[in-house]
Amino acid sequence: LEKFGLKEPPYTTNPDERYLFLTETHQNAISMCGRLIQHREGAGLFVIERADAAKARGARPLAMLSGYGTTSDARDVLQPDMDGAAAAMTLALADAGLGPDAIDYVNAHGTGTVLNDRNEAGALRMVFGNLIDAIPVSSSKPIFGHGLGAGGALELVVAVNALREGIVPPQINFLEADPACPLYLPTDGPIATPLRAVLSNSFAFGGINASLVVTHPDA
Repeated sequence: LEKFGLKEPPYTTNPDERYLFLTETHQNAISMCGRLIQHREGAGLFVIERADAAKARGARPLAMLSGYGTTSDARDVLQPDMDGAAAAMTLALADAGLGPDAIDYVNAHGTGTVLNDRNEAGALRMVFGNLIDAIPVSSSKPIFGHGLGAGGALELVVAVNALREGIVPPQINFLEADPACPLYLPTDGPIATPLRAVLSNSFAFGGINASLVVTHPDA
């Protein structure tokens, strides 16, 4: 850890507590080295309105909430389940009426833990197949930390604004590629590109998985 300027995290011999290592410096995600969690606080608020109601009053939505999928693994308090995560994404795509090839960017849950990052990478490949090799994926947690209960809302703010601005957020604090997470990570900075649909993942303790698909209002 000293090699990467990080302090030794609290040590535990309990494998179920491998999720709980904290860092006082910076958080990494989907990166081979320095996998640590930095807890932070924040909030995100959305006003959701029916499309016909917004149109009737002449309002232009920031984005369309086109698809939603949720699953509950009921498998383990901390250890994620790849099938459950994949099922949540599949349900969200089906609810949106979109195929995997319609997604232009994935805002990953990306906690920065070995179990979660590898589980999510595997679930993405289950859903997208080889298409995932060309879809940019990044986690927002290295930017503002892990908001726990607020994390999903904060990351949806990022996803919506990525869609609006046509910019894929970068994967910061990346140290070394993990062979078990073969994803297209924008480690060299943000990518300017038109975005039509974005997938945002939130996978909570206890195996509660949620995926949202947001689309551009003009798509």
